[in-house]
Amino acid sequence: RDDWRETHEIALEAVRRSGDSRAEAAVRRSRAALALSEHRLTEALPDLRAALDYFERAGDTHGRGLALRGLAFVDRAQGRTAEALARYQRALADFRAVGDLAAEAHVLTSLGQFHTEQGRHDDAEAELRRALAISTGIGKRRGEAQTRYRLGELYLARGQVDLAEAEFTTVWRMVTLVGDVVGEAYALLGVGWIAMARGGLERARGILTAALEKARRSGGRLNEAQVLLALAEVSMWSGDEPGAGRRLDQAEELFTAIAATVWRERVAEVRRRSLRAA
Repeated sequence: RDDWRETHEIALEAVRRSGDSRAEAAVRRSRAALALSEHRLTEALPDLRAALDYFERAGDTHGRGLALRGLAFVDRAQGRTAEALARYQRALADFRAVGDLAAEAHVLTSLGQFHTEQGRHDDAEAELRRALAISTGIGKRRGEAQTRYRLGELYLARGQVDLAEAEFTTVWRMVTLVGDVVGEAYALLGVGWIAMARGGLERARGILTAALEKARRSGGRLNEAQVLLALAEVSMWSGDEPGAGRRLDQAEELFTAIAATVWRERVAEVRRRSLRAA
């Protein structure tokens, strides 16, 4: 990411000197993607809005889709569900119009995750199945892994633990094969959820501890906070209230730092459940 940051700062200075507005919009959109990958959501917004403004005025359909996709991600993370859905749908239309299949699959996966979070499980499965068909069809293994992970989340939300386990295990094999540390952290989180669902708390703790190490090594603050939240639940179910409280505090601090409103609300829900169980 340091190379990404350095090259884009150099590029941005160059295109501004030359007065190339389209290139500036493209660089700013990509710089925003870096901010999103580091979960600096609020910092990404000015670049995304500036890029969208240019691409809309210029009639650049593909650029507009890319900017809308980034803005939709921020909307979803910060709880603006109506705006997120509208922007994802507009981005999807743009990517279909220009024939960008990889981007189409990515948005379909995001829509699937969105519908899962909203409890619309049939809609989620339909979108995820479309995304999976595209990614496998064009040989995008990383896209396939991301979609399978979201399918695992969907199955877990439905209580279909065996199906969820199959998807998370497949993701784990795919990402370890290519040394994708970010993917490994997410896959381990999924496998840890499965262990929790089956009541294997000590096994879950071991898996999630490994996931936490990989999330921290990869710099994925959202993933790190999600793992901390899962570890808090393990501690809560194990009767370790002080340990659960510490993990919840750590998760909440990270979710607050990256402005992930939806996930901060989940911390509050776990706290409420902990109080009811006490």
